[in-house]
Amino acid sequence: MSINNNPNDFLNMPAFDALRRMQEQFNNSAFVVAMRELQRTIDAVKVPTHGITAAIQAYQDSITPLTITVQNINNLYAPILEQTRMFENIYNKSMVAALQSSIPAMEIMADIEI
Repeated sequence: MSINNNPNDFLNMPAFDALRRMQEQFNNSAFVVAMRELQRTIDAVKVPTHGITAAIQAYQDSITPLTITVQNINNLYAPILEQTRMFENIYNKSMVAALQSSIPAMEIMADIEI
């Protein structure tokens, strides 16, 4: 049987009937039904894109002054923090030097009997 000669023969073939029944079963399956319901829900709750864009823009406009203020504070305090780190480093080095120099003095005092 040639499909090119008579397309109706192909449409009436048992294999095509079986394929059509499988498609009907798939279209009625729980998965497809659930996907259709999900799509209906998504369509029902869609918010217009321009509304979302306007809300995001309003949020950005409202926090811009706060962001700029935080950046200015960071710029003001950055030199102070750097200077504090430098003094902390010097303090740590001086404490280590003091402790290292006091070890011989402590050893001498430990040898003295009272």
